[in-house]
Amino acid sequence: AEYMGTLRTFHQLTMDKKYDRQLRIWGHEGQQSLTKAKICLLTGDGLGSEALKNLVLPGVGSFTIVDGKEVTIADVENNFFVTANDVGKPRAQIVTEYLKELNPDDVSGYFVTEEPSDLISSRPEFFQSFTLVIASQLHDHDCIALSAVLRSANIPLIVCRTVGLFGYISIAGAQHVVIESKPDFPLDDLRLSVPFAQLSDMANAINLQTIDDTEHAHVPFPLLLLNLAAAFQAQNNGVLTSQDRKAFEKFVLSQSRNYNNEVNFQEAVKNIPKLFVKPSVKSTVSAILNSDRCDTDADQFWIVARAIREFHKTFGVLPLSGAIPDMTSDTHSYITLQQVYQRKATEDIEWVTSRVAVFQNERNTSEPISAEFISKVCKRVNDLVFVEYSEFKTHSNVNVDRIKPLMNTTLEDPLSPAHVLLAIWARELFIEQHSHVPGDAQDDDDERAKLSHCAVSVCGTLGLSANQLNSDVIAETCRAGKSQFHTMAALVGGVVSQEAIKLLTHQFVPFDNTFVFDGFQGTSFTIKL
Repeated sequence: AEYMGTLRTFHQLTMDKKYDRQLRIWGHEGQQSLTKAKICLLTGDGLGSEALKNLVLPGVGSFTIVDGKEVTIADVENNFFVTANDVGKPRAQIVTEYLKELNPDDVSGYFVTEEPSDLISSRPEFFQSFTLVIASQLHDHDCIALSAVLRSANIPLIVCRTVGLFGYISIAGAQHVVIESKPDFPLDDLRLSVPFAQLSDMANAINLQTIDDTEHAHVPFPLLLLNLAAAFQAQNNGVLTSQDRKAFEKFVLSQSRNYNNEVNFQEAVKNIPKLFVKPSVKSTVSAILNSDRCDTDADQFWIVARAIREFHKTFGVLPLSGAIPDMTSDTHSYITLQQVYQRKATEDIEWVTSRVAVFQNERNTSEPISAEFISKVCKRVNDLVFVEYSEFKTHSNVNVDRIKPLMNTTLEDPLSPAHVLLAIWARELFIEQHSHVPGDAQDDDDERAKLSHCAVSVCGTLGLSANQLNSDVIAETCRAGKSQFHTMAALVGGVVSQEAIKLLTHQFVPFDNTFVFDGFQGTSFTIKL
């Protein structure tokens, strides 16, 4: 047992060293999520290979490539994971073998030499064993069918395409919760407007009149504000409202012994508004707590979310995070204040944990929910984000009433990537009607005319004016034909893998739900279809 423990410790140290850079971004929990993930890639072309490469390198658990094509000369020109010697061999097998070489110790790779469209129609249950599915250059009708299968199992689907120097990515098929959204400017959770008993007791125990100048200049601002608020109320019949803000600010200034040198008093004045702002629940968090899945889903997150909802109903606030920002203070006072917040956060977590146990019994779930997971959700509850991804959307099934005004606004700019989105939709309609890619026939003028007609049809479906179409974008879409450029595959594949990691780790907020890139202009935009 001791030997096995030493072996596990050595393995962990080796993994920490190997993945040091990424662990600094998403931590051990994020890495664990990657290690457990099973990825399915449909089509091992240049784009799909680049996306998968960026998941193999950071240590995704396993991947499976589904591709019925053989390696061609065109693949050799745009896919770094095939060579001229591989021409005529199964592309799924060759790409799998080369990708496995990138991380042979930690990643398992498999392949299926079938056409993705055939597998979707004949064995849709095949896809329900994966954590995430990436579909490269798959046509709309297959994406719609696959999206329906994955959505029923709450498995995310990332559809990606490149057309010449144009790129397109769309996420579909799952409800997604971001536990660690990691906002650029996280909000403090100090509870100054509704202080808990331990915090109030600590603040009221301070006698600002008797402590020396050094202590006076190092009282943490939350304690200063609560102490002075109590003193102000004592002088004003127990009243302190937002109407008294200016008067209270003057009172705080009057209690400073040397305002220019007492930074803690400056911080207190700056944070006076926090005394009057009652704790509220952000809309992104409300969407989670009010979701029906809190009452029906046996997944561990939704059981914890239900317990947190009950906590909020009982106490009127969310569980305390326990974290406090940097502030002017001596070391002892800061650590003591930090411990007060942490003890209260622990109490809140224990309350939630007790309710989690009750709800688990109600749903007859035997899978244990770790204390670490409950603690993580409680401490980060203010930054939870819920993204409701729909089934895969194209021009034929979007909500026209919602999309039309968005597209009308963006199409006013002739250089907007929205024109690329219309062209990609028109290209898919062209393939549906003519059974080949535009630009793949002899007569270029005839191909452009047919593609333009499809673009006009797409505009009609969306209620847009055909006069808004950018003929240059349509022409370039036709000129691109089947061509893939490795530079675009690398760029778009990088974005795909970035969003995939967000989905797999439940960290950072993935876009919702469609991303378009114009390589000619170097511009991009996202739109919720």
